[in-house]
Amino acid sequence: MKSGLALHAKSVVVTGGASNIGRAIALAFAAEGAWVTIFDIDEAQTATTVFDAANLPGTIVGHACDMCDIEAVERGVANVVAAQSGIDVLVNNMGWSRPAWFADIPIEDIRKAVDRNLYSVIYATRAVLPTMAGAGGGSIVSVASDAAFGELRSAVYGAAKGGVVSFMKNIALEYGRKGVRCNVVAPGLVLPPSAKDVGENSLWAVGGDMVIDDKGRGDIVRSIPLRRLTTPADVAGSVLYLASDRLSAQVTGQVISVSGGSQMP
Repeated sequence: MKSGLALHAKSVVVTGGASNIGRAIALAFAAEGAWVTIFDIDEAQTATTVFDAANLPGTIVGHACDMCDIEAVERGVANVVAAQSGIDVLVNNMGWSRPAWFADIPIEDIRKAVDRNLYSVIYATRAVLPTMAGAGGGSIVSVASDAAFGELRSAVYGAAKGGVVSFMKNIALEYGRKGVRCNVVAPGLVLPPSAKDVGENSLWAVGGDMVIDDKGRGDIVRSIPLRRLTTPADVAGSVLYLASDRLSAQVTGQVISVSGGSQMP
């Protein structure tokens, strides 16, 4: 039985699609029969995700790409357009965070947070818009964060993600007449399900997960109205909804918080 999402054979690009949330998103699209291209610098982790999609109805291929390099992004998009005759869906998932009090953030980490969380979104969106607009439409879903609405030890990260929200709303206004829908998914805390879900260079792989002990996790869960942590699959489900013209054809410029009610923007 065919899915009601109508994503079969769609051309999808997922940035940062090799690990954690991006990996779940890429595999979810492949499960719907889409042709997915992962843009990620972690080639080993990309290969793992490609392998895990081997028995799914769709296909995942990898493209090594530094999302902070506009020329590399444009080349990658041109390659996908040539191979797939277009791009139907762009998921701006690539991001980076290293929690710290604002006064303690090194200037290089400030630049890195803005580059990886905001400029990467601007670059990829700019690269795909001519193709989508020329084809009569498409869907862009950007993964922001609940930090955009206020979160301790996330001043610069939250500012960059807040920029993503504002940017998507403005592009939704500009390109709605061209049939391009732009929306945002803002997850709460999402821990990798297992070591397999992140590459060796991921922040999670070098201690990010260990910062939160069992007591800390318990405190976080008790603060969430739905009483559980958000999973990568939870985020992927909302992304697929917003990507689907069948389910969300009249939805644009919106933000969905996927956090169990921790934030209600």
